Amino acid sequence: MKSKEIDFEKENKKKEGKSKKSLGITIGSIVILILSAITFILVPSMSGFTSSQDKIVAGSYKGKDIEYGYGTDYLTAVQNYAQYYQQLAQQQGVSLSQYDYYSIFQGAFNSVVLDMMYTDFVNDSGYVPAENAIKREMVKYFTDENGNYSAKAFREASETYKKSLRESIVKSNISSRYTEDNFGLTTNYIANTLYGLKSSTNESQFYEDLSKKSRSFNMVAFSKDNYPDSEVVKFANNNKELFNIYSLSAITASEEETIKNIKKQLDNNEVTFDDAAKTLSAKSYTDDNGKLNSQYTYQIKNILTSEDDVAKLAALSTGNVTDIIKTASGYAIFRCDAAIETPDFTTEDMIDAVKYYINYNEQGIVDDYFMALANDFASSAATLGFDEAAEAANLEKKEIPSFSINYGGNQYIGSLPFSNISELSGAETNETFFKTAFSLKENEISSPITIGNNIIVIKLLEETIRETEEGDEPDTLYYQYLANSFTTEGVDSALLDNPDIVNDVFNLWIQMM
Repeated sequence: MKSKEIDFEKENKKKEGKSKKSLGITIGSIVILILSAITFILVPSMSGFTSSQDKIVAGSYKGKDIEYGYGTDYLTAVQNYAQYYQQLAQQQGVSLSQYDYYSIFQGAFNSVVLDMMYTDFVNDSGYVPAENAIKREMVKYFTDENGNYSAKAFREASETYKKSLRESIVKSNISSRYTEDNFGLTTNYIANTLYGLKSSTNESQFYEDLSKKSRSFNMVAFSKDNYPDSEVVKFANNNKELFNIYSLSAITASEEETIKNIKKQLDNNEVTFDDAAKTLSAKSYTDDNGKLNSQYTYQIKNILTSEDDVAKLAALSTGNVTDIIKTASGYAIFRCDAAIETPDFTTEDMIDAVKYYINYNEQGIVDDYFMALANDFASSAATLGFDEAAEAANLEKKEIPSFSINYGGNQYIGSLPFSNISELSGAETNETFFKTAFSLKENEISSPITIGNNIIVIKLLEETIRETEEGDEPDTLYYQYLANSFTTEGVDSALLDNPDIVNDVFNLWIQMM
């Protein structure tokens, strides 16, 4: 446990100064709290995280309730998680958010469930902790001011305390047996874990080699959000019929028999159209008064299932009512409230309406427009120079800091310096971006690269190859620590995806907050 706590503190120091919106801690990053003897040394009385009230159930495992109440394992785990979160919040100079409090309750719940699972696995094997192992752990809690074992401290401790301590150590020993047998025991004195899953030294060298070469780039970006109004109007004028404006009311129903009954009442003058639209209609596609929410031709086409029915609505005279028409979600009877209007593409509302249509139905024309601009820039930059072409096109040139080939942002290789470059959001999982960036030759201009909502063009600025001095070796311990963390997190996630687990933490959090 000691070595894990040391690793945890090292990781915390690395994380200082990062995102302050939420601490966002995972099970792996704050260590699986196995509810061991740390219960006696880490759990202060913390306002908001202690309870003497009736126990509240946070969930269950195999039918056994996990309770939040005085003296329960879950309350103890919540207190431990809360202390870790508060320490991190103090280091970062922030206050805990409501999401952080939820993470405390959820993380504690997961740790308790995993502890129960680990214990089941080990008990099934017939393992019993050795008496000497228990004694070796117990002596650590009875020391003098110099940290040496004190027989006097042991004699003066109450029998109740010693009994509780022993029970906690036995429980911790059984639970930790599972993780140590499977993943090994990390120590500070050897290059690899004792027993359990091992990490290859060649793997460490592989990741070390990947991070040796890094490149920085100049970049310009074209945002698809800047599609000009002139292009929008051009598209609109070429597709005017899509934006003709209808004024319709409708009575709708999901079942054909229902709409037939309504139509019969209308034909017999037993109900008016307006009253039926308000009281008998399912109000699909309409407001409470029966007014059709969709007004443009392309929207009408999305509602109806037949082009013939679209033509019927287009030919409908003011005040007239259709027969029953099949819709995408059932059936409807339509009434024309006013003649169809021709759109005016000089108004801001109509331009916005066309933009909306293009974004959801014709994104390809936006892509083509900016891809053409990006290709023109790349050609110009190859002739004039990158800086000159950017200035001529009134584009902002940005520098991408040096990074290695690290698809997915793997921690083994190091972080990617993209967090402050909005145009590169998603670049960490863009294969074309990495392939293009690391195949460019000196002074070569890239072809346009699409990344999310942006199209970028880059130029290699500098390539750096870290020199390896004689005797240098990869930080094997660090790589093995990360590998062990990722592996245990993956296993824990798989274990927590278990139908025997009932998780009611969200309702508990709402209740406690």
